[in-house]
Amino acid sequence: MLDIEEGNQTVITEFILLGFGNLPELQPFLFLLFLMVYIVTTAGNLLIFFLVVADQHLHTPMYFFLGNLSCLETCYSSIIVPKMLADLLSGVGSISVSGCIAQFYFFGCCVAIETLLLAAMSYDRYLRANVIYMISRQVQNRANQTMITEFLLLGFEGGQNLQTVLLLLFLVIYIVTICGNLIIILLVVSDQHLHTPMYYFLGNLSCLETFYSSTIMPRMLYSLFTGDRSISVTSCVTQFYIFGILVTTECYLLAAMSFDRYLAICKPLHYTTQMTGRLCHQLAAGSWVSGGLASTITTSFMSQLVFCGPNEIDHFFCDLGPVIDLSCSNTHIIDSSVLILSSLCTFPPLLLTLASYVCIITAILKISSRSGRQKVFSTCSSHLTMVTVFYGTLIVVYIVPKTSTLRDLNKVFSLLYTILTPLLNPIIYSLRNNDVKEAIKRGSRKFAIHTGI
Repeated sequence: MLDIEEGNQTVITEFILLGFGNLPELQPFLFLLFLMVYIVTTAGNLLIFFLVVADQHLHTPMYFFLGNLSCLETCYSSIIVPKMLADLLSGVGSISVSGCIAQFYFFGCCVAIETLLLAAMSYDRYLRANVIYMISRQVQNRANQTMITEFLLLGFEGGQNLQTVLLLLFLVIYIVTICGNLIIILLVVSDQHLHTPMYYFLGNLSCLETFYSSTIMPRMLYSLFTGDRSISVTSCVTQFYIFGILVTTECYLLAAMSFDRYLAICKPLHYTTQMTGRLCHQLAAGSWVSGGLASTITTSFMSQLVFCGPNEIDHFFCDLGPVIDLSCSNTHIIDSSVLILSSLCTFPPLLLTLASYVCIITAILKISSRSGRQKVFSTCSSHLTMVTVFYGTLIVVYIVPKTSTLRDLNKVFSLLYTILTPLLNPIIYSLRNNDVKEAIKRGSRKFAIHTGI
């Protein structure tokens, strides 16, 4: 535990979580037990969430609240259990003061939200048993008879053989994406050697990519498997809202990561004093808050649209453009808002990222060692390629004026930033890194020792 002398006082910067330290002989058993509990908890709640979103018969208030509760419980468990598993695996129970406060903050939010959510669920059951609830539902159904209540996601049209091939292809991509990003998260949390700003941002990116893929891929796989392409208007808006948060957050997070690399390579002597833990938390939190704010504004306009004509969306998820095209409302305000917000959320972080890489490349050219230049160039070129693909497709889809050719290629461009980048990011940013490879070896050895394998 690190102590800093300030006058006659000692400032503690880390805590020690004792956990189950008094039972050292049971550490392997507890690790396996809690790992199984966590996997079952997460898988069970995600299954419920997936069923509520995908099955039209569960689009009722009761299951809407149940889906929210399952999502909350997934986050709830993920706040505590991964850190506990990492401590059981590594034998180190230290946690920084800021990390401890952050954990309690998210834990407190989940507890408070669950308290209110359980109250809302009980109120829903009360109304369900009341005649007034049934009358209000009948009145609402009459009012909505002429309005569209669900869309059809056309996805990828083709014969049954093509649908089967696409199902297997996207299923493999989804599994690899989730496993790769979860490995990065576990390594960053459990390995002390990876507790640096660079890997802190990589952990955030991997967490984001996990949710990113899970927002789109399960629904698409369900449609390919069952042939059911219908999705309610509420579910469609919700999917876009979550997707909007994640895609905007990634723009700012990539800029923060490039800024971190700029300080590390171009100003190495000042890196530790400038890129502090507090600044890392602020940059990450600012990225998530910015994503949430932009998506909330856009979705608030989207939720006010009225749909009374065709209900077929020529896309594989509820993207903003195809949904707006189906609206019979005046879309001038939302079109202008989307253009402004997309520009603000894309161009500033893109320019910062490109400026950082220009400075990085300039600094690399000054390296006398040829092998050193090639090594850094290899990593930077891979990073810059993915950044270019991600931002380039976003600009084409959301900012560039639409032509008939661009509309036809919209699904292809969307595939690049919704499916390709989450798949390749853990490989390019982390799994090719020697530090991560060493962390995997250390984690494997510790697991083998603790489990006796």
